[in-house]
Amino acid sequence: MAGAGGSRATLPKDGGTGRGLELEPAPGGVGCDVSTFPPANFLSGETWTSGEGGESGAELGSDRLLLERITFGPSYADRAMMAAIGREAYLARQLAYETIDDSALEAELSARYPWLLMSVPEMVAAWVEEIDVEHAEVAITRALRSPRQLFERVVEMWNDHFNITSSGLTMAWTRAADERDVIRAHAMGKFRDLLGASARSAAMVIYLDNARNVAVAPNENYAREVMELHTTGVGAYTEDDVREVARCFTGWTTHLPNAGDQALTFRFDPALHDDGQKTVLGHVIPGGGGITDGETVLDILASHPSTARHVSARIARHFITPAPGSTLVDRLAAVFTASGGDLREVVREALSRRSLAHARPKFKRPFHFAVGVARALQASMTYSGQLRLKLAQAGHMPFKWETPDGYPDRTSYWAGALLWRWRLAASLMYNEMTGVEVDVPGLMFGARTVEQVAARIDSIVFGGAMPMTTRLLLEEYLRVNRPSNGVMAEALGLAVSSPEYQWF
Repeated sequence: MAGAGGSRATLPKDGGTGRGLELEPAPGGVGCDVSTFPPANFLSGETWTSGEGGESGAELGSDRLLLERITFGPSYADRAMMAAIGREAYLARQLAYETIDDSALEAELSARYPWLLMSVPEMVAAWVEEIDVEHAEVAITRALRSPRQLFERVVEMWNDHFNITSSGLTMAWTRAADERDVIRAHAMGKFRDLLGASARSAAMVIYLDNARNVAVAPNENYAREVMELHTTGVGAYTEDDVREVARCFTGWTTHLPNAGDQALTFRFDPALHDDGQKTVLGHVIPGGGGITDGETVLDILASHPSTARHVSARIARHFITPAPGSTLVDRLAAVFTASGGDLREVVREALSRRSLAHARPKFKRPFHFAVGVARALQASMTYSGQLRLKLAQAGHMPFKWETPDGYPDRTSYWAGALLWRWRLAASLMYNEMTGVEVDVPGLMFGARTVEQVAARIDSIVFGGAMPMTTRLLLEEYLRVNRPSNGVMAEALGLAVSSPEYQWF
């Protein structure tokens, strides 16, 4: 049976034992043909606008689209809650994430990973060695199980925006503290606070070489990235600005690992600081300012019009469309400016009906796909180590992107690894991952006929919006193979491996 989008299913010939399905690339190449994506009927019953669109497409802000964008894949519980309280109340609840009780999950995580509650000096003193991989496991578990789905999606975005790799113990310790004390602490707060916390993060100071930025030999790495990636974006500054910003941040360094209760924490060393006058983006910074030189730069950058647009474009790409147009970016930037960089308000506007009218299909990165499948299938996960290994194979293990630009959010980068997705689906269906279990008989309880099984899979995987082509392929497969538990597992695997499911 040939499927759409360059994949095929080799059907079992044994009446459906549960092990006969082999998912493999279509002849002629590995992976998928990006030119065939996204499917025209990506969201059943909805028509995507093109270009800037306008407000006529506002109905694209449907309940399903909103759920797809603010979660790592909607679960049955998500759909049930939105149906019960309504779209606007559901969105308001997710935006007010502090009111959602996640204490049981966090208690479970801190019991399994005690370093979550440790300061960096405490991690150093205890010489916590497994933190590198365990930090990724915590991120996976939160994405899968946290009721604060929008918050976790925002955290994912800022982890990429202020990317720091966790390779090596020093970076693993400080990166774990950075995610807790910088990213998670300020994810929905004021951008200036997030930026300032990042600038003083030991992980960022070490990662972008500012610990080596001294008056007699300035290092421009952080100065360049704080403008290019974190704030204004390329084109808003000159090379002179890079040099001057580097001067402002001389002396921003860290304590050494052997500094006891201050080990690997931020410190300012006035002896290493260039205390002369500087000029940054047209602003004169008088001499003698010491550590305030850097804070003044952060004030300038956080309030710069180009920062409002750059940050707004990042939020738009994450939640709305891979290529946001000027109308959308200007709208979000206006909210950013009017609110003093209130990130919660910018996210609120991004998820409004009028902003989601600009939505275009986004290709699921491996992390989003893996967690989304597990959420849709109501997987029980007591240990995420196996899923972490699967994500490492796909090149999308949390906190492992080496360069400061963060994991790519481009279809062209990820769309060639479709074989990995098929294999992950099979591993889940057959419960091959330690600590992760999918109860297929429970999911399909009461469904016996071809039509009933197909309808149940539609509800579980697509929320009742399965494209007709996929539905017909599933029903054809189910008619050839009597719907036993094994065949139903295989049919679920086909559904989550379909071209349409790779998009959200």
